[in-house]
Amino acid sequence: MQLFVFFLHCLLMEATYSYHQDQGGRGGISLSPPFDIFNASNRLPQPRNELKLVVVGMGSQNYFCLNSSTTPIFQDAEAELFSMNPVIRTEMTTLHIFPHLMLERPGISKLFKHVGKHRFVDGKPTFYFFPPQHGFFQGVPREKVGAPAYAGAGRSPDNHGAIPWLRIESFGMGTYRQGYRLMTVGGMPPPTCEGRSNVFAIPYTAEYWFYG
Repeated sequence: MQLFVFFLHCLLMEATYSYHQDQGGRGGISLSPPFDIFNASNRLPQPRNELKLVVVGMGSQNYFCLNSSTTPIFQDAEAELFSMNPVIRTEMTTLHIFPHLMLERPGISKLFKHVGKHRFVDGKPTFYFFPPQHGFFQGVPREKVGAPAYAGAGRSPDNHGAIPWLRIESFGMGTYRQGYRLMTVGGMPPPTCEGRSNVFAIPYTAEYWFYG
């Protein structure tokens, strides 16, 4: 039922999209991020630049515990990045289903080009891209909103909810100027550390939209 509601949401969002190749031939895309269309107060600021790359990150949000009675503390995240650019150039409706599908069935990622890795460096979210994208993106989260009600809670038994959506701003030295973490599935920790090891991982997927 949740997946059906989510698919209906994707169909509604498709009506808000516009797409064109830029006149300079660089392959840029004019496309608004998939913000929460059902709650105008729960939206991130609009991007200031042109969309260059959309990927799905598939990995884990990592946490640590001081003891079994404390709340898990965020440590870092890691993910493999898979290009969604072919999808946004053909059929937008299906794009936002892939984070759900890839969390439930990780083998689906083999259908897409592996274009990079997401890690934390010096406590900052960092993205490394393989050729032909090359380059990297590192920045600091500027704004955060809670994941919408229709976001996937995650894969059982770690279905504690979807991590927030973010706008990440570059320090000015990377390939891209802004990054957005959107359409998140899973990644939230349990309310306490009971039954958990000192360090543990919660699977998640998300779309990352990069502007430059």
